[in-house]
Amino acid sequence: MLAAEDSLVEKIDGLKVDDKCQSGTAPKCKEGKEQLYKYITNTEQKESAKEQILSRAGTITLLSIATSSQVYLFDVLKLGPATFDKGLKEILEDDAIKELLFDCREDSDALWHLFDVNLKGVLDIQLLEIITQSTAKTQSEQKKRNFRDHEIMRVESLISCLYHYQKDNDILRIKQNVERKIKFQKNLWEERPLSDTLLKYAAYDVKCLSPLYDSLKPDEEQMRRLRIASEIYCNTKRSMVMRRFNQYERNPYLPIDVIPEKGQTSFTKGNTKCTGCQRLFPRDEFSKNQLSNGDQLCRVCKMVKSHSDRQCPYIEPRLGPVPYIEEIEKKPDEDLDQEASKLPIAMSEPPHFDRYDDDNDFLYDHDNDYDDYDERWNNDSDDDHDRYGNFRYTYDCGLHEMEGGDGSSELQYYY
Repeated sequence: MLAAEDSLVEKIDGLKVDDKCQSGTAPKCKEGKEQLYKYITNTEQKESAKEQILSRAGTITLLSIATSSQVYLFDVLKLGPATFDKGLKEILEDDAIKELLFDCREDSDALWHLFDVNLKGVLDIQLLEIITQSTAKTQSEQKKRNFRDHEIMRVESLISCLYHYQKDNDILRIKQNVERKIKFQKNLWEERPLSDTLLKYAAYDVKCLSPLYDSLKPDEEQMRRLRIASEIYCNTKRSMVMRRFNQYERNPYLPIDVIPEKGQTSFTKGNTKCTGCQRLFPRDEFSKNQLSNGDQLCRVCKMVKSHSDRQCPYIEPRLGPVPYIEEIEKKPDEDLDQEASKLPIAMSEPPHFDRYDDDNDFLYDHDNDYDDYDERWNNDSDDDHDRYGNFRYTYDCGLHEMEGGDGSSELQYYY
């Protein structure tokens, strides 16, 4: 979840943690001669790493922090609120410590609402990638905000950034393997003991952030805008009184008014709420018809609605698709093979989409590694199932889950 600069090393070392992995819970992992991570499972130990998080509506089971020299993994499921005692809460809330995250929105929301930790000092790598790599925006002939659709940007995923900027197949191999398992074992991070593969996944998730930050090389002006944008990003979901977890909260686009224009440090103050994302914008973000009907949507939410209404396609990612590493595709897990051998054979061909995301709102795009919203399955409803009783499909290595509107499900295997 989080990588931090060298000044954090002394603070974490001050927590007086045992420097040994707990061999009873997971085997010690070494990369070459160096231990990749330190795994903390009781209150006498404290060092951190990655979290699997379902925002404020779920749980944080694993938290990870990486310094330049070490990755620390906190087993929050075992430690509970004590995870943040004796200094860790103060570290995460210290605005003077540079803390690198990738898409901090859900992390920040969960830490605040579940553990009263007000995350500060964040530099978000997802935003940095946009700031340093995006092409300059062309000036629009339209002056009103609600006509400037060219300013809508699609954010890149971590795995996409790793593939295009780092080219580290070892990390990609582990991430793709674990993410494939998560599609079929939704409570994978809540099971104990955690496997060495999961702990490696958690460790790499934060160990990669500093090299990724270095490869993007922000200059002084970009850093100023990144600090402002990261603070806004960190508070985007955390500040919501109520989460709805719908397509307006979860989509592949950068929210409006997060990254300041070059040379700017602020945005025009908003006084009108978007009925989609619930954020405040100046009135000229919306059309007169929207305002008169009381259903005003900001440009991003308007585009998301157009997707759900099948009126326009998604904006293509700038970096392009992320291929699967061949070794993973050729070697599916034994447990999936054994499970699949007991299942009936489905004679029909799979649909064009590949997987269904855990939040039951988005389809997983195999080619581009993005969660794409599909109106057929959600219809802007809080119900986990399609209100019309249609089926949802989840695919992985030929194995898929067919889930009906009545809550029933059936696993089938495609050869």
